Amino acid sequence: MSFYHHPIKRDNAMTHVIVSGYSINQPTESDIPSKMVQSKLTIELMFTSNDCSPAKYEAFLNKFQHFLNDNYQ
Repeated sequence: MSFYHHPIKRDNAMTHVIVSGYSINQPTESDIPSKMVQSKLTIELMFTSNDCSPAKYEAFLNKFQHFLNDNYQ
C-alpha cells in the first residue's frame, strides 16, 4: 500500500512567478483583412515558493483570470 504525504500549505506563503519561456503560433496574413483570426500564446511559468501545496497555482490562476477579465474582455 502506498503512502500519500499531504503537502504543507503555509499561512504566510511567499511565491515568486517568472516567465521562463513562451512560444507564439500566429498567422502572418489573412485572406479577408476584416476577418478575425486565432493565434496562440503558450507561456511557461516558473514558481518558486515555500508553499509545497498546489494552493499557489489556484491563487495565481484566480489573479491571472481577474487580470484578463479586467483588461481584455
